[in-house]
Amino acid sequence: MTQVEITIDPTKLETVPDNTIYDDIKRWTNTNFKKIIAFFFISIIISVILIVVLQKNPEFPCMLYSPTTLASSVSVKCLQYVWTKTGCVQKGSPPISDNYNGFYLRSPQGPAYVRCDALHTGNNCGVGNYATIVTNFQLCNINYN
Repeated sequence: MTQVEITIDPTKLETVPDNTIYDDIKRWTNTNFKKIIAFFFISIIISVILIVVLQKNPEFPCMLYSPTTLASSVSVKCLQYVWTKTGCVQKGSPPISDNYNGFYLRSPQGPAYVRCDALHTGNNCGVGNYATIVTNFQLCNINYN
């Protein structure tokens, strides 16, 4: 058996790139990470602005309530707003005071309407939910027209 001598000319070999997969991941992370952080901070800023604007909007203090919101969670400002907008004050009903805590802000049996009668008095009766508040106040306007 004869031995063959093989020689390699390094100048003729293809060059291997200096960057590895680690370098590619690092470069991708650095590029996109900046975009993700920027998006995150912009989202936070917009959310804070929206929360401040919505909470400080005196024109509609009932914005955060849904029809099923318990009456005990509704603010007096919202109650006053709905009372005024339905026309009850203009038709002769007295306005709702700032320290009101009566029937229209009670929900003794959750969202259910509980009429005040011999069995249900004081805190044991109440309108139940926001939708019933609005409906009752609209009836006030109808009764005075």
